[in-house]
Amino acid sequence: MLYKELVEVYEKLTSTSSKLEKRDILSDFFLVVPDDVLPFVTGLLAGYVFPKWTEKELGIGPKLLLKVISKITGIAEKKIEEYVYSSGDFGEGIEKAIEQKKQQTFFDIKIDIIYLMDLFEKVSAYGGKGSQDKKIKYLSELFSAASPVEARYLSRTILEQMRTGAAEGIILDAISKFSEIPRKEVEKAYLLTNDLGLIALYSKKGADELSKLTVTVGRPLKPMLAQIAGSIESALKDIEEPEMEVKYDGARIQVHKSGAKIKIFSRRL
Repeated sequence: MLYKELVEVYEKLTSTSSKLEKRDILSDFFLVVPDDVLPFVTGLLAGYVFPKWTEKELGIGPKLLLKVISKITGIAEKKIEEYVYSSGDFGEGIEKAIEQKKQQTFFDIKIDIIYLMDLFEKVSAYGGKGSQDKKIKYLSELFSAASPVEARYLSRTILEQMRTGAAEGIILDAISKFSEIPRKEVEKAYLLTNDLGLIALYSKKGADELSKLTVTVGRPLKPMLAQIAGSIESALKDIEEPEMEVKYDGARIQVHKSGAKIKIFSRRL
């Protein structure tokens, strides 16, 4: 599957404010995404490359990305920054720079999903001395092969600034629709796994397979976060059968232990 197919979906999502239309767009797309890339694509639709609870991260900020775009376009970083500020969006600023690219493209690569998945894995593996140069090398290859609109969404993905409105709830709705599995069952599986990509994949296999998913050591559950209420009276009014407990000061953590290996997750995972 080519990345441009995903970009077309991004464009459709941004063109509508209707949650139902977004759900239908995603539902139709999930049906044609190959199983081997479905978890990864689901994450990209949700606006991330790796789930937050993993130890993986790209480690790429705006300054590094500006260096990459300047290198492949021949446009000064300061000028690209002006594009970003004038548009109010980093992705659109990068898109404009790619449109005005002065340098010849030396990479004849079609960006497909597997290529992108492998590249992000390589970039996330680099850390320490010399890692920045290696990241610049791979990103230069990627953006040299990207069309302007692809560059816009790649930038947003890398910086986790996606603006398609494909919120977690809408993605769960879409998974429920394409799989014809009740929304409650899809949501229950998600609460047990905290992995949208895994839910999309197992939903495609059917309700029986989805029901096999359960809590796994090393994969934290999403914490239940409190909602803000204007007053005690309004909170009691909103909740039909309230329950109360003593609140203790301290950090909310999850401790996962498998043999001698212990992982501690904060509320932000």
